[in-house]
Amino acid sequence: MTPELQDIAPHVDATWREELVLELRLYDVPGDAIGGALAEVEAHCVDSGEDAQEAFGDARTYAASLARATGRRDDEPLPLRTVGPAAAETVGIMATTTGAVALLRGQPADVHLSAVVLLLLLGVAFVGVVRRPTPVLRLLLDTGPWRVALASLALPAVLVAVHLLAPDAALALPAAPLTGLGLVLLTTCTVLRLTRGPRLDDDPVLPPGGADTSDRAAAPRRTPWQLRLLEHADVWGAWVTTAVLVTVLGLALRG
Repeated sequence: MTPELQDIAPHVDATWREELVLELRLYDVPGDAIGGALAEVEAHCVDSGEDAQEAFGDARTYAASLARATGRRDDEPLPLRTVGPAAAETVGIMATTTGAVALLRGQPADVHLSAVVLLLLLGVAFVGVVRRPTPVLRLLLDTGPWRVALASLALPAVLVAVHLLAPDAALALPAAPLTGLGLVLLTTCTVLRLTRGPRLDDDPVLPPGGADTSDRAAAPRRTPWQLRLLEHADVWGAWVTTAVLVTVLGLALRG
C-alpha cells in the first residue's frame, strides 16, 4: 500500500506539506519525485530541529523552485486531442440548455442570440483552459469555492440580459430531440473522460525506494482532495453549468 504523506514526512507541518505536494502536482512532477522531495525535507527537519517553514521558506515557492530545476513548467498547453471532446461537450451544454428550457415552456426550441453568446463565452473559457490549464487550476484553488460559485452566476446573468434585450428568435427547433442530442453528447463526453482520461491516483506519492508498480495499482487514493475535485472539473462542471443555466433561464422566461 502507498504510504500516507504523514508517514513519509511525519515531522513536517501538515499544512506546509500539503501545499508542497499540491504545488508540485500542479507542475506535473511525478509521484516518486514528490516523495523524494518530502523525504529530503523530513530528513533536514529531523537533523536540524528546524521546521519546514524556517528551513525552506514558503512551501509553494520552494515547490516551484524544485519543479523548475527539473525543467517542469506550469504553462504547458493541453494536448490537442482534448479539443474534440471539449467542443462536443460545449455543444451538448448549449443543446441541452436550449431544448430543456423549451420543454419547460412547452414550446419549440428557439435558438436566440443568447445561445450564440453562450457558445462564444464557453469557447473563450475552453481556449483559456486548454492553453493555460495549470494557471486556471491555481486561480480556482486560490479563489475559493464560494467565490467561484458566485462568479459562475455571472454567465447566466449575461445570458438572461442578452435574451431580454434581443428576444426575437432566429431559429425554431423541436425541443425534445434537441434536448436528447445534448444529453447524448454530455453523457458520451463524461464516459470518455472518466474511462480514458489520466488519473492522479495512477501516480501516487512514494518515498525513495517505495512501492513498486504492482503496489501502485492496488494503492488507495492519497491525492489531496482539492486536486481530486479538480481532476474531473470538466465533467461535473459541464453538468452543473447545464443545470444552472436550465434553472435560471427557465425561471426567467416563465416570469
